[in-house]
Amino acid sequence: MCCESGCDTVCVSCIKANTDADDGKCAAVKADTDPDKECEDQAEATCGAAKDKGCNGDAKAPGCVLWDNKTVCVAASCAAGQQTPASLCDGKGVCVKAASTACTPYKCKSNDVVCLADCKAGKDADCVDGNYCEADKCVAKKDNGKACADPKECKSGSCVDLFCCDTACAGKCEACGLQGSEGKCSFVAKGQDPADECPGGACNGAGACALDGAQKCVADKDCLSGFCPPQDLVCCDKVCSGTCEACLKSKTGGTDGVCGYVTKDTEPDGDCKGQGKCWAQGVCLACGETPLAPGGKPCPKECTSCDQGFRICTIKCQQGDCTNKALACPAGYDCDVQCTGLVSCKGATITCPDSYDCKVACSGSQACQGTKIACSTLGTCNLTCDQGQDHCKDAQLTCGTNACTATCNDPKEPKPAASCGNSCQCTQCQ
Repeated sequence: MCCESGCDTVCVSCIKANTDADDGKCAAVKADTDPDKECEDQAEATCGAAKDKGCNGDAKAPGCVLWDNKTVCVAASCAAGQQTPASLCDGKGVCVKAASTACTPYKCKSNDVVCLADCKAGKDADCVDGNYCEADKCVAKKDNGKACADPKECKSGSCVDLFCCDTACAGKCEACGLQGSEGKCSFVAKGQDPADECPGGACNGAGACALDGAQKCVADKDCLSGFCPPQDLVCCDKVCSGTCEACLKSKTGGTDGVCGYVTKDTEPDGDCKGQGKCWAQGVCLACGETPLAPGGKPCPKECTSCDQGFRICTIKCQQGDCTNKALACPAGYDCDVQCTGLVSCKGATITCPDSYDCKVACSGSQACQGTKIACSTLGTCNLTCDQGQDHCKDAQLTCGTNACTATCNDPKEPKPAASCGNSCQCTQCQ
């Protein structure tokens, strides 16, 4: 057929039977026909020629009928936490891509094309990383320092002492809830043990346990005080390394764990190097040696004499010698005042040094009448009134916290006045 033109594009023809135009005239092929089989079916994904539709019959723009704008060219999906609705053809041969939406904090619904809306079924497994399931809803994990009940609630994965913590904080004497340091694993303060990790002691402030006073130890680091005297191997309140010092009750007569001087006339740790015995206040004294004042000086002038074998200051007052006088034993000595004879210590004031024993014996008429005796705070106190006329009439005895006794050997004698204070034992004349 002779034609007015090449007529070689899709859906055109020069044959009248195919068009509504005369033979020889190039025109659009009739709608819904495809005489030359040019519009073979194309897949929906291409948005190209629609199935069994043929040509469009458009005189101005002849071509194949394309998939319309309701045709799905890419199916809806949900993968890797991204929900994407179906993409549609635009009716002009183009597939218009649909926008994706993140499912966060949820994951995609299993075997479906949508996001989950809760975590009732899968719990934590239904939540994306950085979230966990709480009350059937996915919520963001918490920063360190926030309150928690389960490790899954925390970004760090550690819930310690009811706080999200920067580490597992599983070491001894470590905590993550210390005031001002919530969320940070820290050493428990020295002397504290909130988790009861240290039997017989407490935390040392450096991530370890240490022992309380009087507990058995091997080295200084074992003790909260930092002191483990090698001669005693118990935790002590101080260094306790001086001459004749110890930290055991069996050596000092005091309290285990409290440093003190050992009992007089003993040498439990060899401090005197076999040349004598411990005396008092860190002084050694050889057997048979006359006691001297600290530093090796002669007995103090207040003393009439210093007895051998004991660190005792003896003051002897005979008839009228010490009437109305002030008598004071020197520091570092037990005090032994002997009032013998008429008015020997009448009206006198006798003072004993702190921590030392005080002994006053009255023998003779009015020997201690009106005498005032002030014993030491910690030493023992003893007043003895022998038989005779008014030996201890109007005498006053003031005690400390140790044993305090007043002994009257004449039942007819007027009794001294004893102020017992807090003494652990107080016996007045009856």
